[in-house]
Amino acid sequence: MNSYFEVAVRYDKVLADGTPHKVTEQFLLDALSFTEAEARATDSLADYIAGEFRVVAEKILNVSEVVTTADESADRYYKLKYNIITVDEKSGKDKKQPQYVIIQAKSVDDARDRFQAYIKGWMADTELEAISETKYLDYFPYNKTNNNQTTKQQ
Repeated sequence: MNSYFEVAVRYDKVLADGTPHKVTEQFLLDALSFTEAEARATDSLADYIAGEFRVVAEKILNVSEVVTTADESADRYYKLKYNIITVDEKSGKDKKQPQYVIIQAKSVDDARDRFQAYIKGWMADTELEAISETKYLDYFPYNKTNNNQTTKQQ
C-alpha cells in the first residue's frame, strides 16, 4: 500500500531580475518508502529544475487519498479535514472519526465543491470540519506502468 509523502526540495531559483535565490519548495507524491519517495522526487524534478538541488526533508502525510483533476485552472492543493459520523452502540452518542484528504482545486469554494463530489454516494454521514491551502507546487502520483498509480480524478 502506498503512502503519501511531503518532500521539500532546496535549490537556486532564478528570479525575474536574473539573480539566483535559494528556495525550499514542497511537493506531494505517493510512494512505498522514504527511499522511493526521494528517488522519485529527484527523477521527477530533474527536468524542471536547472542546476543542483537536493531533498532536504520528507514526511509521511496522514491523508487517505489525493483527489486530482484535469482542470488546468485548478493549480492549488487543499487539505480537508472531515469527520465520518457513526453512532456508538453502547452510549447512543455520535462518534466522529477524523479523516484527511488532499484535493486539487482553484479555490477554497472549488475544493469544497470537489469534496462534495468526492463523497457523493457514500452511505456514511460526513461533516466537513476544515479546509486549508497547502504549499505543494505539484503532485507526482504513483503509476504502475512506469513506477508512478493514477489517482481518482473529479
